Amino acid sequence: MVSLPVIPMAAFLALRGGKGIVGRIRVTILADAELQRKGLQKLLEEKGFEAEEWPLHLYRKLERNRASSSSDHILLVNTPPDDQSLAIVEDLRRVFPESRIALFCESCDATKLQNLFAAGVDTVMLESTSLGALAIMLHLIAGGEKFIPSPLIAPLAAMLNSHAGRHTIARYAALTPREIDVLLCLVDGDANKQIARRLDIGEAMVKLHVKTILRKLSVLNRTQAAIWAVHNSIDRKPSPPTGLLGVVATFLTCVVGTAHFA
Repeated sequence: MVSLPVIPMAAFLALRGGKGIVGRIRVTILADAELQRKGLQKLLEEKGFEAEEWPLHLYRKLERNRASSSSDHILLVNTPPDDQSLAIVEDLRRVFPESRIALFCESCDATKLQNLFAAGVDTVMLESTSLGALAIMLHLIAGGEKFIPSPLIAPLAAMLNSHAGRHTIARYAALTPREIDVLLCLVDGDANKQIARRLDIGEAMVKLHVKTILRKLSVLNRTQAAIWAVHNSIDRKPSPPTGLLGVVATFLTCVVGTAHFA
C-alpha cells in the first residue's frame, strides 16, 4: 500500500510570508449560478485567495487584461463535463495559455476525465470536496500539480489492466513507430546486424534506437527491454501519448516500481 503525505495548509501559508507557494493566487470563478459564484468567492477570499466571479455563459468576454495569463492564476470552471464544457476549456486554454484550469463538477466518469485533460484541463475537482482540501488543491495546482478525483482512480487503473491499457503504457513511454519495430526485433532475439537488415536501416541507427528504448523504458539492457515488451503485450505500433491514461500509467509505474499488469 502506498500512502501519500498529507500537507497541512499552514505549511503553505508559512511560505513567502503567508502568501503560499507561488505568491498570492488569483482565482477566477466561472459559473452560471450567481449564488454559487459569490459563495465560492467569499469562501476562497477567507482562505487568502484573490478571487473574482464571472458568469460562465459570458466567458468569452473575460478579457485577458482582467486576469492575465500566468501560473498563479487559476480558472475555476463550474460546469458538467459535457461537450460544451470541452469547447469552453479549449477556448480558455487558447486565451489563457499559462493559467491553470480546474473543472469543478458534481461527477465525472473516466472517459470524460480523459477528454477534459486532452482539452487542456489541469485538474478536475468534485463538488463534494471539502473547503480545506479545495484550498490545498488550488495551491498545488498553482505549483504545477495535476489531480484526479479519488473515486476515479480504481476505474482508471482497471482500464490500464486491460489489453488496451497495456498499449497506453507504451504510448506514454513515447516510443516512436520505428522504436517499436526495433523493440519487437529485440523480442525475437535479433542482433543489431539482423535488425538493420530487417528494417533496412544502418547498424549505427539501430544502436541509437536501442539506446533510446532502454532510456525511455528505464531498463538496463536489451533482455529487460524484450521482457518488458512481452509482459505488456506490445505487438503493434502505438499512437502518440494522449489524454489522461498516460498520466495514470506513469503514476502507477512510479509508485509500484516495475509495474505489472496482469
